[in-house]
Amino acid sequence: MRRLSLPNKVLKIMAIVVVGCSCAYLVVAQEARSYEGTAAGEQTARSSVDEVSYAAEWGESYQIRAFGQDSLAKVKFSTFADEIRDSFRSSVYRIRPNGPITRGNWTVPIAIELWGKASDVFIGSDVINSLELRDDNRVVAKISVHLHDEFKERPFRLAVIRALLGDLMLAPYGDDPSMLEGRDLSAPEWLVYGFDLYMEHREGGLPSAHFKSILQSGQMLKPKELFKLMDPESLDPVSFMVFRSSAGAMVAALLDQPEGDYALRSLLGDLPLSAARPMSALLRQHFPAFREMDQGIDKWWALQVASFGQQQSFEFMSWDETEHWLSQALMVRWEAEEASPVIESKSGFLNRFKKSPKTSSEGAPSYEGSIEQFPEFIKRDGAVQKMDHCYRQLQALKRTGFPLYRPVIDRYCVLIEKLANEKTDGLSVEFKSLFELRATIRNTMVQTSDYLNFFEATRAPQRSKAFDDYSKMRRKLEEKPLPRRNDRITRYLDYLEPEFR
Repeated sequence: MRRLSLPNKVLKIMAIVVVGCSCAYLVVAQEARSYEGTAAGEQTARSSVDEVSYAAEWGESYQIRAFGQDSLAKVKFSTFADEIRDSFRSSVYRIRPNGPITRGNWTVPIAIELWGKASDVFIGSDVINSLELRDDNRVVAKISVHLHDEFKERPFRLAVIRALLGDLMLAPYGDDPSMLEGRDLSAPEWLVYGFDLYMEHREGGLPSAHFKSILQSGQMLKPKELFKLMDPESLDPVSFMVFRSSAGAMVAALLDQPEGDYALRSLLGDLPLSAARPMSALLRQHFPAFREMDQGIDKWWALQVASFGQQQSFEFMSWDETEHWLSQALMVRWEAEEASPVIESKSGFLNRFKKSPKTSSEGAPSYEGSIEQFPEFIKRDGAVQKMDHCYRQLQALKRTGFPLYRPVIDRYCVLIEKLANEKTDGLSVEFKSLFELRATIRNTMVQTSDYLNFFEATRAPQRSKAFDDYSKMRRKLEEKPLPRRNDRITRYLDYLEPEFR
């Protein structure tokens, strides 16, 4: 890594810290660099950016500002960046009762420089993060954006998150940035991508299905593997999904700790001066719960990931899952009762030598059916208890079931109450109408899904390219030869194979 010391502000030169994917590179530039003579269309040409002056007129009301000649583009980018900032600050600054509200405080202003036009054809890095030390000894985070015809939202979103993390990292050193001379000022990649996933699902919470499939495959990254990964964009699609899910789960688990937001801000502020220390040691330093753990961070992580894989209270099932569990909740079952032998009393001395026939009381046969078949089981012992069990299962399903099924579940509960009170008049007709309503919901959902698939396939202006990475990986794997094994059984089978050809 190339490192240069920060220049003295008296010499009127600025330090530009270009943030890459894995580390920060310090590059020295003159304060008043001239762009005269640069041909239009080159990467360094400011075709749509005025000369930006980061003077005292920046203001303290807005942390993020966009610069460029296209007013509409400036509004779009600044609005989108402000939305990301609001979500980020809400995550790392929790509001507490009777506590001070410090969510609006910030240290590093963020400047978005828009280059080029949306119709440009451009190849290269279209979004670049940098940190600039001004002559007034204040740091400005810059996001240079080159617009073009295939510009993607995701790199810009990650760039804004990097700048916001950099703001928290530099917050303790805002009065004297020279303390960071020669330091790596880039935020860890697992924090960048972790916050990206966490904020994407912050309103509704992290979906359990997102982690359940990864848990079943056993590919969740361990903390050490997560912390040392420096270039996630170079991973194949499956490995990248595992990394992003692991990073999001780690960020969510840290924020869920007691005083987790304060501890995470403290950790970020300590990173510039403690980059050489292991991340596990920093976690124990800033999160009190980690210091009290006897099982170690790996076991804690396994428990956290397992909890993310369970269905959360804010989630509801899909319509087909709800239909399946509704059918199960309406089932009533009786196990077959074993016949109990009845021994007749014997009288007399000679009767002791007689073989008396074995008689038994017949047990009730087993039964399994739906609550809709109530005439078949209503007279059996324990019928009321079975109906009560169905009622409780329906109440639990109503909280997590698909919303369209909630009126159906409510109606089933009313009918079970009538059945328990032996009010059976007209129940068969009502059960039949509910069965038909469920069939209508199923058909509606299937037709809706088919229509959406048809609409997406026929009305899209161009291919989404969402699965191109997977297709490339599959072709690459198909072209590779199968790995050869060298164990004894394989060698024996290879030896026998020519004999049977």
